[in-house]
Amino acid sequence: MLVKFGTAALLASTVFTQNFSWGDFQTFVKDATFPAYTTEQKVFVADQVNKLMSVYVNRDSKIENYSLDSNPLFQGIRDRAANMTDAELHSSLQKAFLSLRDFHTNYYTPAPYSCYRAVYPLTFELIHSDDPVKNPVAAVSAFSTFPEVVELGGAELKKVKLGHVLVSINGLSLTELYEKYKHLGGGANLFGGLKSVLSLFEYRNAIMFPLEIEAGETHVTYVLKERPDSTRTYSVTVPIAGRRNDDCLANAPKLKKKDEVPDFKEIERLFKKKQVDMSFPLYKEARDAFEAPMDIIYTPILADTLQWARYEFLGTKLGVLRIDGFVPPDGVDTDTTIGMIRSLLVNEFKDTDALVIDLRRNGGGSILMADAIPQLFLNGEYHPQGARALMAPINSGIADAYLAMGGDAFSVTYNQSSPANKYSDLFYFDTVAEVNKLGRVYLKPVAVLNDANCYSACDLLSASMQDSGAASIIFGHDGKTGAGGANVVEHKDFFSKILPSEFQTLPHGQDIRLGWRQLVRNGKNEGKIIEDVGIDADRILRPTVRELTAENDRSAVFDTIAHELRAIGEKDGSILTYCKKKFLLFIHNSYFPKKKVNAEPQVSGNAEIGASTKFDCTSAYITKLELVLDGKVLDTKTFRKKRFNSVSVLNGKAATAPGTDKYTIVGYVDDKEVLRTYRYIRYTPAKSSYLNLNAGETTQWDFSTDKYALVYNSLTESSNGWNLNNGKFVIGNGAGYADGVNSAVSFFVNVNAPGLSVKLDALVNSEKDYDFFSLTLKQEGKDDVVYFSKSGLALTINESFPLETTGPVELVLSFKADGAVTEAGGIVVNSLSLEVAPCGASDSVGERSLIELNSDLEVAVSKGADVSIYYSENAAGPFKSKVASETFNKIGDYTIATKLGKYVRAIGLKNSRLPEISTFNS
Repeated sequence: MLVKFGTAALLASTVFTQNFSWGDFQTFVKDATFPAYTTEQKVFVADQVNKLMSVYVNRDSKIENYSLDSNPLFQGIRDRAANMTDAELHSSLQKAFLSLRDFHTNYYTPAPYSCYRAVYPLTFELIHSDDPVKNPVAAVSAFSTFPEVVELGGAELKKVKLGHVLVSINGLSLTELYEKYKHLGGGANLFGGLKSVLSLFEYRNAIMFPLEIEAGETHVTYVLKERPDSTRTYSVTVPIAGRRNDDCLANAPKLKKKDEVPDFKEIERLFKKKQVDMSFPLYKEARDAFEAPMDIIYTPILADTLQWARYEFLGTKLGVLRIDGFVPPDGVDTDTTIGMIRSLLVNEFKDTDALVIDLRRNGGGSILMADAIPQLFLNGEYHPQGARALMAPINSGIADAYLAMGGDAFSVTYNQSSPANKYSDLFYFDTVAEVNKLGRVYLKPVAVLNDANCYSACDLLSASMQDSGAASIIFGHDGKTGAGGANVVEHKDFFSKILPSEFQTLPHGQDIRLGWRQLVRNGKNEGKIIEDVGIDADRILRPTVRELTAENDRSAVFDTIAHELRAIGEKDGSILTYCKKKFLLFIHNSYFPKKKVNAEPQVSGNAEIGASTKFDCTSAYITKLELVLDGKVLDTKTFRKKRFNSVSVLNGKAATAPGTDKYTIVGYVDDKEVLRTYRYIRYTPAKSSYLNLNAGETTQWDFSTDKYALVYNSLTESSNGWNLNNGKFVIGNGAGYADGVNSAVSFFVNVNAPGLSVKLDALVNSEKDYDFFSLTLKQEGKDDVVYFSKSGLALTINESFPLETTGPVELVLSFKADGAVTEAGGIVVNSLSLEVAPCGASDSVGERSLIELNSDLEVAVSKGADVSIYYSENAAGPFKSKVASETFNKIGDYTIATKLGKYVRAIGLKNSRLPEISTFNS
C-alpha cells in the first residue's frame, strides 16, 4: 500500500483550523440535542421544504429508480409537523432527504445536534472478486488518522491488519448491510449506495446523517479473515468514538428576523456564481478521517485539485493525471488550473504512450472547470452538456428575477419554453467558445479511471469524456459513478435571496440544499440523464489485497490500463506532431516510440512587430498541416505518409501593429482531420525600439501619445479593455467594467542601469476577491514578478515600487475580472512614471562601500539574502548588471573575477534587510 504523495504542493489551499473534542459516544449522543422550535417554526420549516420540492428536478428519477415520490413524502411530514417534537421533526426530515439518495439534496440539522460526529477506526476498499455486482468483497484499506480513535480500539484493534477481508459488520454481510441501510446512506444506485452505506460505519457527520443509527449503540463488531480464500475468521469489537466540533457549538446561530432585507449586490453575486456549483457536501471532512491508499506515488501541484505521476509497464509509459476535485484553492481560477493541466501534458507527459485521468474519490465542484478539460483530448470542438429545470411557478419567479438582473442563458431559455412541458428546453452553463480556448493538446489514447465516489462535476467530466469520444475507454473501480446529475443551490444563499416572497430565513441558522437543474447528456448518450444512473464503466478494475498491503511500485489496476491503452494506440495508428513558435516551443503529443522533445508550457508566444510570424513544425504520420487565421488558410505543408519526422515551417503574417491573433493549426492524415489546436500570438515591439532609460533618468508616461505603451486585450473586446479617457488609462469607460475582462497595458523599457523604480497613482473599484488589478514585471528568461494584485472598493495606490533588474523589461498593468458581478468605477490609472537612480545614489536598503578590485575578491554572504553585485571599469560608473553581475541568494562564500570590472558595488533588495556582506577580502 502506498500512501505517499510525493513533493509538497506548489499552490496550497486556504486552511481553516477548527477545534474538536473527543468523548464517550453515548455521552455525546445525549448532549446532541435540538434547539426548541415553536409550533409556527416547525410548520414554517416543513412548508419551506415543500416549496423547494416543487422545483426538485430529480423527482421523476427517484420514482423510476426507487419507487419513491418526494411530494407525498414531504407533504406527510408537513401535515404532522405541528404535533411533532423537535427531535421527531428534524429526524423525519433528515431521513426523508437521505432516502432520496441524492447528495445534492440535503437537510442540514441545526446546532447543537449538527456539531457531533460518530467516528470508527477502520475504512474499507472494495477489492477484486469474481462478481463485483452480486458478490462484492471489501478489505481493510486504512486506519483512522486520529490517534484518539486508534488508541480507543486498544488491543482488539491491533489484531487487524491492512488487507484483511471484511466478512460482516454487526453481524451483517456487505449485501445485507446495503439492504438494511441504503435508505440512510444517501448514495445513488447499487455502487454509490454500497459505498455510502460503508461510510456510515467510518465517519458520520450529524449535520446530514443520524448521529446514532441504532438506539444505544456504543461499539462496532467486525468479523474479518486474513485472505479472501480463507475459511477462518476472527471477531473484533471496538468502541465508537464521539467527536464534537467546539467552534460549531460556540457559534450556533440564533434566529434571524424574517423581515431582514438581503443586499442586492450579494443576491447578484450568488445568483451568478453559485449556480455553477456541483459539489458533494461535507466530503472533505470525512475523507480526511482516513489516509486513502494510493496505488502509485503522486506529485501534487495544486492542493486538493491536481497531482500527477508516470507509470511504466512492460515498456509502456503511462501518464497519470489525478484530479482530486474541481474546486481550486483561493486565488486560482479555472483558466490557470486548465493551463497547469496543459503544462503537464506538454512537459511531464510529452513522451508518454498513453494517459489516464484518475478521478477516484473526486467529490465534484465547478462545472466550468469540468467542461474545460475535454477540449485538450478532443479533435474538433467540445460541446457542453445541457441542463433543464422543471416548469413550475417558483421557477418562473426565479427566471423573472434573473431577467431583472440582466438575464442569463437559463432565464432566457426558460421563458421561451412551453409551459405545457414538464421540463424547460435545454440551456448551457458554458458556451462552446468558453470551453474551447486551447484546443487539442494530447493525441495519444486517453482513459478515465473513476469510482462510485466520483460525484457531481466528476460525473459530468466522466460523461463528457465518454460521450464526446475524448476518452477511448472508461475504467471504474465500480460499475457506475456516484450519479449526481444536477447543479445545486442553497435555501439560505440562493432561494431566500432571489425569491424572498416565497422563501424566508430558516430558524437557528439552518440550511437546505437542492438539486435544482438537471444535466442531460449529448453525443453517444444523447438524451440520457446522469442522476441515479451514473456513467457506466466499460470495464471494472478493482485492486487486489496485495495492492492494499504491499510496499511496492506495482499496481494491477495501472498495469491493465497501460496494457489496454497501448493496444488501442497501436491499433488506431497514433500520431505525433508538435509546433514551435519562433520563441516558444509547443508540443502536441501522440504515440511515437522513443521520441523525446522538450517544451515550454506557455500557450501564447510573442512575435516582433514587422517580423514574419513563423511556426517551426515537426510531425509524424501527418500528411498535411494548415495554418489558419481569421478563417483564411495562410500556409499549407504536405508530406508523404511515413513513420519518421517531417520538418517544416508554417508562415503566418507580419504584423504592422500591436495586438493578439488566434492562429489555428490543423493536421490531416490523408483527408481526415486529426488535429485542431490554437496558438495565441502577441505582437510586441523589437527590443531595439524599447524606451531607453539610463542612470538618473525619469520618464512620465504620456498615455495619449507614448509609443512604448501598448494594450493587449486577448479575448476581450477593445472597448471593454484599457482605454484612454481624459488623459488617464481606464478599464472600459471609467464608469464601470464588463464581465470577464482580461486586458493588459504593457510598457517596454531598456533599463541600462540599476536602481529602477516605478511610481503609480491609481484608484481601484472592483469586486473584492474576484476582479484583480495587478502590476507585473516580465523579463525574458526569468520568472514573472508580481508586485501587487488588488481587488476591492475605493482602494488608492500611490507609491513607488523598486524593480531590482536591468536590461529589456516589460512592465504590465493588467486587469482580470471573472464572468459575473462588476462594480462601478473600475480601474483608473492617473499617472505612471519610471525612474532610474543616479549612479552612486543609495537605494532603499543601502549600498555597500564602493570597492576597487586589485585581484579576485572573495565575498562572504552571511544571511542568505538576495544581493546583487555590479561592476564598472570606472569608479563613477556606469555599473553594469546584465552580463557582468552575479546574484548571491544563498549563504556562502563567492569569488568575483577581476576581469569583469575594476570596481564593485553591492545592493540588497528592498525590505530584505539581509544584504550583509561581511567581508571583502582581496
